[in-house]
Amino acid sequence: MESPERTVREWIQAQRPGVPAELAEWLETALGGAHAPSPSPEDLTEAGVRALSSARAVPGKVRQSAFDLLTADALLTHAAQAAAGAPDPESALTRILEALAAPSPAEQRGEG
Repeated sequence: MESPERTVREWIQAQRPGVPAELAEWLETALGGAHAPSPSPEDLTEAGVRALSSARAVPGKVRQSAFDLLTADALLTHAAQAAAGAPDPESALTRILEALAAPSPAEQRGEG
């Protein structure tokens, strides 16, 4: 888990390989803003699932959806990396998969 003293922006800047500037803005937004506390693996998973739901809500060749999908991919990749380093990686990875398998709010309302 990241140091709580770090901000989201500092966490993004520390990632290797580096994050493209435009995607970094989307990640900051998805994680609560540049000055929010550094994300936990759970924060990354929740934000990734939200971004994926947003991408799925507007299918097709839409720039917004493309960035939502890229954001989801980045967030869920970082969540999986954090899970792999957890004391119980299998359980941590299972939680990510369970979050992805859960129905979206639109699906729960019968819209998806």
